[in-house]
Amino acid sequence: MDTSYFEEDIVRQYSEIPLPTFPFHKIEVYNNSEIVVVIGGETHGVSNQTYKLAHQHYGQKAYVPLKNNVESLNTASAASVILFEVQKKLQEK
Repeated sequence: MDTSYFEEDIVRQYSEIPLPTFPFHKIEVYNNSEIVVVIGGETHGVSNQTYKLAHQHYGQKAYVPLKNNVESLNTASAASVILFEVQKKLQEK
């Protein structure tokens, strides 16, 4: 078991390293790989432990581009858009 996830100093360092970030329609879905989608809230995002996990497993950060002075989507709406795109890409493979 990797106990480093309980070390606040270690996980904080991972949260300070940028993840590759793409608009949702450009995320990569690889053959023969497990997929985990984590949706962070607008205010607090995801935990430092989640950043560590993402860095250790080639994680990507996706966002939904917004127009017409829309500032944000609620979490459920953003998750729906992103999960639909992931499903579409899985079906293409």
